[in-house]
Amino acid sequence: MAKLARLMQAGPPQRIDPARFADKKERLFGELDVIELSRLDGLLQSKDGKISFELSFDRDEHRRVSISGGFTCILTMRCQRCLLPLNVNVEHSIDIVLIADEDEAKKLPRRQEGLLFTDKMLSLPALIEEELLLALPLAPLHENESCSANSTGKPGIIEERQHPFEVLKDFKTRNTKD
Repeated sequence: MAKLARLMQAGPPQRIDPARFADKKERLFGELDVIELSRLDGLLQSKDGKISFELSFDRDEHRRVSISGGFTCILTMRCQRCLLPLNVNVEHSIDIVLIADEDEAKKLPRRQEGLLFTDKMLSLPALIEEELLLALPLAPLHENESCSANSTGKPGIIEERQHPFEVLKDFKTRNTKD
C-alpha cells in the first residue's frame, strides 16, 4: 500500500508499456502541467494550468493495443484578431490504435486513428501533447462582442482603413502632365 501511495503522489508515469496496460485493461487518469509540454511554447500566451486526462487501455478484435478516453483543459492563447489573451476550453476525446505500419492504418475504421508505434515504451506526456496539438483551434478568436479589435461597438463591423499607398494613386497622372 505504501508503494501505491508513493506512486500516486508522484503523478502520472512519464513512460508506460501500452501492451502491458492493454493486457491488464488498465485505466490511467491524472493531471499534467501545461509547462511540461514544450511543443506548445509558441502557441500559448501563458503556460499556467493543468490538463486532466483519463485513458483506458485494451485490445481490439485484431489484438492491437487501443487507447480511448480524453482530456480537458483551459489554455490561455492569443486572440488572432486583437492579440489579447483568450481562454480556450479544450475537451478532446481519444480513440487510437497502436499500429506497426501504414498498411494497418488503411484497415482501421473511420472513427479510429492509428498511431505508428514500434517501441516498447510510450511517453504519456508526448501522447497527450500530440493529441492536444490536434485539438487546438488554428486561429483562436474572441466572440465578436467581446473582442477589443471590434472598436465600433457593433458586432461584425470593422472600421474601414485607408490603404497605405492611397497617396500614390495620382502620382503617375501628375507626372505625365508635367
